Amino acid sequence: MTITNEPERRSARGCRGLTIDRSANQRLEFGLTNLACAGATATLSERFRSVKAATDAVVNPVTERTVIEFNPREANVEEILAASKALGITIQPVGLRWHLQLEDAACPACVRAACREAMQIIGVQEMVYDGHAHGLTVGFTVPLADLKAVIRAIEAVHCCDTRSCRQ
Repeated sequence: MTITNEPERRSARGCRGLTIDRSANQRLEFGLTNLACAGATATLSERFRSVKAATDAVVNPVTERTVIEFNPREANVEEILAASKALGITIQPVGLRWHLQLEDAACPACVRAACREAMQIIGVQEMVYDGHAHGLTVGFTVPLADLKAVIRAIEAVHCCDTRSCRQ
């Protein structure tokens, strides 16, 4: 669990816990296997953009990683991964990162508590919070991680559950 750019400390009345912004686009980052050549990246990017809900896709031939930005109101991470596999693209099962936007900053105690809860879920490898950008990155493996459980864990923590955010 990593907390970068820790948000300012808030009183218990000022923090409402963590809430995922479902109106903001989310990003999914993953590795590809057997990327034949750098020339294939444009074709792959176009194929990824054809996936339902995808708003942008970038394939980096040097790192063999892809970032797909998508609308979470139209599809979830599992649907994006399934659509990618349906295109015949082999995705590395480890090192996936899901970038979420939060509605507002939360106190450090709530962030730590939410990250600890999410890290208990099998398949979740890392949690990184950026307080300035109000962003949360979930590192996970497929098919082990239950991403719906990750969301429930993140949004279940509230100030009234932690004594330390009242300081």
